[in-house]
Amino acid sequence: MSWLIAFGVLNTYNELARTVIRALTALTEPVFRQIRRVIPGIGGLDFSPFIVLVGIWFLEYVLVWAEARYLYQTTV
Repeated sequence: MSWLIAFGVLNTYNELARTVIRALTALTEPVFRQIRRVIPGIGGLDFSPFIVLVGIWFLEYVLVWAEARYLYQTTV
């Protein structure tokens, strides 16, 4: 999000944008903080958002696979 602010895509002078930024930060920062404890930033890059996305995609894959397997077993 800092890139969007730095390049002027998000105008922080707008009250609505500022509220959205605060809400997103409040929602994501606790999760990112836990990951940053284990994997600190490397060369100024923060990999915690990437790790969270990969984790969500993996969880989605596992849940869809489990659901498909369950549905297949109940129909056979």
